[in-house]
Amino acid sequence: MQAGIIIGPSVLSRNKTFAKAMFPDNGSLEYQTMSVLAMVLFIFVVGVRMDTVMVKNAEKKMLYAGLLGMVVPFVLVCATAFIFQDQIYPGMSTTSSIIGLASSMSMTGFMVIYLILKELNLLNSNIGRLALRVAMVTDAAAFNSLMLFEVMRQSSTDSSVVFKFLASMSGVGALVLFVLRPTALWVSRKTPPGTPMSQFYVVVFMMSVLLMGFVSDFLGATVAEGPLLLALVLPDGPPIGTTLVERTEAIVELLMPLLYAHVGQVVDVYSLGNDFHWLPLAIVLFLGCLGKFLGTVLPLLYFKMPLRDSLTSGFIMILKGQVELFTYIHWLDYGMVKTEIFTLLVLCALLMTAISGPMIAILDRPIGPYSIHCNKRRTIEQLPPNAELHMLTCIYDQENVPALLKLLNASHAPVAAYALHLVELTGRATPIIISHQRPRITANYKHAESSKPIVAAFKKYEKETSEHVQVQAFTVVSPYNSMYRDIVRLALEKKASLVVMPFHMRYNEVCKNMGTTCQVERMVNAAVQSHAPCSIGIFVDRGHHQKWAAAAASSSSSSTLYGAPYRIIVLFLGGPDSREALAYANRMVGKRNVSMAVVRFVLSDDNNEGAKREDDKAVEMFVTNNLRRQNVMYNEVAVKDGLETVSVVRRLNDGNYDLWIVGRGGGGVGGGGEGREVSL
Repeated sequence: MQAGIIIGPSVLSRNKTFAKAMFPDNGSLEYQTMSVLAMVLFIFVVGVRMDTVMVKNAEKKMLYAGLLGMVVPFVLVCATAFIFQDQIYPGMSTTSSIIGLASSMSMTGFMVIYLILKELNLLNSNIGRLALRVAMVTDAAAFNSLMLFEVMRQSSTDSSVVFKFLASMSGVGALVLFVLRPTALWVSRKTPPGTPMSQFYVVVFMMSVLLMGFVSDFLGATVAEGPLLLALVLPDGPPIGTTLVERTEAIVELLMPLLYAHVGQVVDVYSLGNDFHWLPLAIVLFLGCLGKFLGTVLPLLYFKMPLRDSLTSGFIMILKGQVELFTYIHWLDYGMVKTEIFTLLVLCALLMTAISGPMIAILDRPIGPYSIHCNKRRTIEQLPPNAELHMLTCIYDQENVPALLKLLNASHAPVAAYALHLVELTGRATPIIISHQRPRITANYKHAESSKPIVAAFKKYEKETSEHVQVQAFTVVSPYNSMYRDIVRLALEKKASLVVMPFHMRYNEVCKNMGTTCQVERMVNAAVQSHAPCSIGIFVDRGHHQKWAAAAASSSSSSTLYGAPYRIIVLFLGGPDSREALAYANRMVGKRNVSMAVVRFVLSDDNNEGAKREDDKAVEMFVTNNLRRQNVMYNEVAVKDGLETVSVVRRLNDGNYDLWIVGRGGGGVGGGGEGREVSL
């Protein structure tokens, strides 16, 4: 936007030579057409990303914040504009124009908020989720008020046109609901799961977007209303929603600079001179922003939301962006506003965004390991011996499931397991956590389809195991760069003592070594390690469970498989992580099918007496508790340094163990290298 203003008549285009070269007279029509095309496709992407289910399931505070955030600025702008009606520019002094201005000031662009929250990495925060849902409620109300504005604008010329306009738009709505939506559902059913939509159907839907834009513009509405209606009725997620968003976003990113250049071509700060009495309109715009802010903040405070979070939500709601620019361009094309008012509106939008962005970043408190919900990290070591172990097992894909189930089975009951299928957010803009304990609600989400085999595997284990194990399954749908927030949030809510994350490298069965690194999984794992409120286990599957998984798939009952012998070795290197690893191992030795070897590495010249006492206490407690168990073996090995430790570990690695448990580090024998993040 700033670049568009700089190349416009406000700065560089005051030079006639530059203006003629940048904006030639014979290219203005093509220029404007491409910018309108960019806006049409942008609005279509907004509609596809909007999740209308969120409006239906919105909480009371979201509904009140959304509706009052719409009503308060609408009333303030209308009242103030009618007071200054004689002093405002004539094109904006009519009743229909005042209602249009009030609708614009009370509207919150959902996609504008989404893009800024994504940039600030706040999509998964409580504030981000609240803001997106409030924006949906506001947009739903604002869309109706803009339609009212179009009706009043049509009636200002001829009252009979109103009925034609309403009848025509009703026909467009019927076309979308009874023709295009059933067609989209048929295409979705015809496309095999996991495969992209056919290129032919992509072209058909893209042409439908342009056709709906032409029809709505021809009928007297804006060129964006038809594509928006079409987008709202399309099925979300794969294959249609995801594919169309991916294809359309590339075109939008290419064409959007033309829209900004078109806006900058019109904005002229020198038009705000002494001849233009802009103060009354500026007062109207200021009160509109203030009303929007207070209309959002006050209901949230009423519902006992913290002041800091309420203020952050208020600043988010007054953000302005592409949607508002399109509205102003529409007014300019219809002669409602001239250059002076257009300039003031654009500068107002730019100023609000410039103020709100930094305030949001300052007020928002990023989630950290020591949340207000707990004073310190929960650990397995703190749990009483027979207390229920709450485990959060994260799953990137179905390949992770067999090994994680075997790990879960090795953990002595009682266990409460929470299976989290991590899915990248595509197609929709709102991150969601889907609970599979509520089948009716789950059925509303397309993303839940990919989790069905994973949920079925965990439910089968819960049903067939004789242990006291409770399993709850969730699907986390969010961008990878902020996915850790949802994992941390669930760990806090479920009071988890252990979060298990699959390692970012997969075992290659052919080469018998670890394969290539998945950078997004590594990023998520690192973020969870930095922010989690409890212990973290990085689980490395080296292919020992391939045969077991095949047998489980072919077996009608898995009880014999879960009862198979399980050999575990614990490497105690010293330090808090090793003590936590030993505490987890202590939860496993009670299983009849588990045999365990604990190897403690002792430095010959260890001078850290305090840490050594803690280690001695933990080891002594473990040995005392398991003294009479025949399935536990304990051994101490004296080593000089890390190299000698590695040599001993290699001798132990003879293929006789199904699971290795080792603390990441932080004390005792030094390690190092890339494998430091491995815990299990």
